[in-house]
Amino acid sequence: MWEDLEKKASAFASSLLFPSDAVAVEFDTFVVKRKIIYADLIEIARFFDVSPEALLYRLLNIKRITKESLEKLLKDRLFREIDRSTMSQRWWQPPQFPEGFVRLAFVAYQKGKLSKSKLAKLLDTSLIDLNSTLREYGLNDQEGYDAEVRAA
Repeated sequence: MWEDLEKKASAFASSLLFPSDAVAVEFDTFVVKRKIIYADLIEIARFFDVSPEALLYRLLNIKRITKESLEKLLKDRLFREIDRSTMSQRWWQPPQFPEGFVRLAFVAYQKGKLSKSKLAKLLDTSLIDLNSTLREYGLNDQEGYDAEVRAA
C-alpha cells in the first residue's frame, strides 16, 4: 500500500515540477538521428535541477526512451562517471561566515566599536576587498546605515 502511494506521490511531483512538454522539447533539441549522447542527458537533468535517474524515468513516462534504454543507462558505468564528473559544478558553496556574524561585525564597525581594518581581519579579507566581501552578504559600506531618526 505504501509503495503504491509513494509511486503516485512521485508521479504527481514529477508531472508538477517536471512538465512533460518542457522535458520533451529540451530532450528533442539534443536528439540527432534518433540518438542522444550521455553528456546531453546529464545536461538536461542539470537544467531541470533533477538527478539523471529522475530524468530517465520521466523520459520513459513520456515515451521518449524505452524501458530497455532506461535499464541500460541505469547500469552503465560510463553514464555514472560522466554524471559524477560534472556534479561538482552544481554544488552550492556556503558562505565563509554565518550571516549573523557578519551583520553583527558590520554593525559594530558602523557604530565605531570596530575599525575598518579589524572588520576586514574578522572577515578574513583585505581592506581592498572588504566592500566586495560585504556585498556578498548584502551589506554596503557606502550606504547610509548611520542615518538617524529621533525616537519618541
